[in-house]
Amino acid sequence: VAKQLEKKAAEVAKQLEKTTSDLLREREETARLTKDKADLAKKLAAAEKECKDLKGEREGLVKRVSDLAHELEKASAEIKETKGALKAEQEATALGRTLNDKLTSECEALKAKVKDLEERL
Repeated sequence: VAKQLEKKAAEVAKQLEKTTSDLLREREETARLTKDKADLAKKLAAAEKECKDLKGEREGLVKRVSDLAHELEKASAEIKETKGALKAEQEATALGRTLNDKLTSECEALKAKVKDLEERL
């Protein structure tokens, strides 16, 4: 009976040693997993911050593009207005030349008539 009890005690001691070893391994694994979880939480927080920063940057760029589009529309309207004014100025210049030529011609004709009248007198 004593031998059986010693054998049983040795088995229980062996089982206890194995269980203790398993528990230590599990504790180490739990500690590693806890550390991994903390590292992942830090990485997640950093990624969320970067995402927020990028979102803010994107919103700023969208506003800038909108502002530039408005400036482009304004500049385009000014160009059209300037083109219209330039065309009107060119037309006025052409009309002025025509009138100048006509007046010069009429003036020359009047000078000729005055000269003719002076000669008659």
